[in-house]
Parts: sequence; structure tokens; C-alpha cells
Amino acid sequence: MDDDLLHGLHLLLLQLVALDAVVHLDSIWRNLVAVGASGEVPRLATVLIALSICGIVAGVVAFRVDLVSRRTLYLLGIAFMLAQLLGWFLYHNVAAPGFGHSHGSGLLAVFDSTVEHLTQDPLEGIAKVTETLALLLLVVLLRVDPRARSGGRSSTLGDADPDA
Repeated sequence: MDDDLLHGLHLLLLQLVALDAVVHLDSIWRNLVAVGASGEVPRLATVLIALSICGIVAGVVAFRVDLVSRRTLYLLGIAFMLAQLLGWFLYHNVAAPGFGHSHGSGLLAVFDSTVEHLTQDPLEGIAKVTETLALLLLVVLLRVDPRARSGGRSSTLGDADPDA
């Protein structure tokens, strides 16, 4: 694959995950400030969203410093994006003690709840679209990045190609 195109795909992925992290930070910022001021234990959802932000930052740093192979990073990124999408879906459709809420039972209630959350809060919709696009891009990168097939660990973000 052309290195310029690969570099562009990496930059697009970086922008998508950065946007996702910023949206998540915006959604929990007030909770974090309140927890810091009160000293109370944060809700599970707040902790999970904070961990997702840390996971995004860790993935970008791991890619940038060439910590693990691209194949491993792409696979971890795919699993991470799937976990975020599934976690969001479960949070908004399963009422468990201390976690989530439900708008009723049955397939229609789940569908209505999902559509409602995606359309009523624009940031939620942006986050889920961003995560879906990042997931698709990670799958593409896993298939087209020659270093992902060979297990290579060299980054294209400003580094020279070691195979050249």
C-alpha cells in the first residue's frame, strides 16, 4: 500500500479517536469535578468512561512510540471500539443495580431506546458514529497495512520506513 495513503488513514484514525476522547471527557467532566469536590466514589459509568479516555490515549502513545506491533494494536483497537459500542448499548438498555437504565422490555423498547439516545443527545450520536467509523477503519488497516500482516512495529507518523 502507498505510504502516503497509509499515513492518511492513520491520521484519520487519530482524529476519530481524539474526537471520541473529547466527547467522552465532555460527558463526564462535571461528574469528575463533583467527585473531586465531594470526595465521593464516582459512579461506575463515570469510571468506565474515564478508563475509555485513558485507553484511547494509551493506544495512540503505544502506536507513536512503537510499543507493540501494528497487528496487535489494530486488534486491540477493534476490541476496544466493540467494547465501547456494546457497553453503551447495554448501559442504555439494561437496568442492573448501580448500572444503566431501561426504557422497557422487548425488542421494540430496545430499538426505541437506542434511537432516542442517538438522536436526543447529539454528542452521544457523534461518539457512536465516531466509534463505528474508527472500528471500520481499524478493520481496513488490519487488512491493508503490510506491517500488520508481517507483525511489524514501525510507525508511519513521521518515521522513516525501515524496509526502504
